[in-house]
Amino acid sequence: IIKRNGIKNLITIQNGMRVKNTEGACNYFYSDYYLAHNDETASKYLNNVFCGKKLSIGSFLSGVLFYKYKNLNLPITNDILFWHHPAESKLTQMKFPGTLEMVRKIIDNLAIFMKQNPSFSLHYITKNDLTGDHFFEECKEKLNSTNVKFSSIYGNDAYKCIYQSKLVINIWSTMGYESLGFAKRILYISYDNLIDSMLLEDFKHNNYASLHDKSYDAFENRVLTLLNQEDDDIDKFYEKLKDKYNPIKINPLEVIGSIVS
Repeated sequence: IIKRNGIKNLITIQNGMRVKNTEGACNYFYSDYYLAHNDETASKYLNNVFCGKKLSIGSFLSGVLFYKYKNLNLPITNDILFWHHPAESKLTQMKFPGTLEMVRKIIDNLAIFMKQNPSFSLHYITKNDLTGDHFFEECKEKLNSTNVKFSSIYGNDAYKCIYQSKLVINIWSTMGYESLGFAKRILYISYDNLIDSMLLEDFKHNNYASLHDKSYDAFENRVLTLLNQEDDDIDKFYEKLKDKYNPIKINPLEVIGSIVS
């Protein structure tokens, strides 16, 4: 019906990393172009989409904002970016018992690290304003230090924080995968393998992007390595992840421009 009304190109843009959870719904729409995050999405999860052409361009929003911030020449302002996790929520406790204890241990290790390494800066981000929230206030009290900044940020500003940080420490937010498009080093923490089922396969067990050892020494060693070490093997590892999951190589607006021009 839409095509009969004169629309030349229907363009569908993948939004988020969870397309595999809704792949059945993809059987019911048509696109002239599907702009996918990556080749795995385009080939594996969208096989049944009636589509003229599938293009792997990375996360659309990440790509647009990456080139915006790059053109603005925004500086690095944070060494570490940490995403708060609402581990005390009933849903989280139901799906992943033990998450609250895991996050408390992560915060303990992070607090020790920031006190013992005062030259580094930490930006601690919450999705919503959690002032007064019991668990958040507990985390905030532990991390109370001059080199720690707390912000309630959502939407485009969250991507700006990623762009201006060296290392992104994550638990299971998909913003970690979005960070790959910005060529950032990412560390997912999964003590007791608690969240391994939520991680993409390449993140589950490796020497860089995931950490399972709960000891402080392991935490400090990994964070210092990712912050300080200039290493071709590390760079190649994250570049490979970027190419596989969020291969931003051109501004997505230019892709759409080439389609409609």
